[in-house]
Amino acid sequence: VRDRDRRCVITGVGEGRAQAGWWTGLEACQVFPLAVESHWNGGDYGITMHPRSGGSINLVQNGMLMFGGIHSVFDRYAFSIN
Repeated sequence: VRDRDRRCVITGVGEGRAQAGWWTGLEACQVFPLAVESHWNGGDYGITMHPRSGGSINLVQNGMLMFGGIHSVFDRYAFSIN
């Protein structure tokens, strides 16, 4: 997720020290929460995504990079992305 997004997908702001491995404040966020994997599987949402390891929902394609505070608000369903 870090390699693909390189910055917060909501604000567009990156961590200036990311090149040195400092990702302070940026977190990988699941689009579909891991707790609803049965819904993911039942809806065939991962049909074109093939996991390398872990559950079928635990994929890079199911993730986005966000700043921690924004991630927390997203996890509370305070906003959505269309």
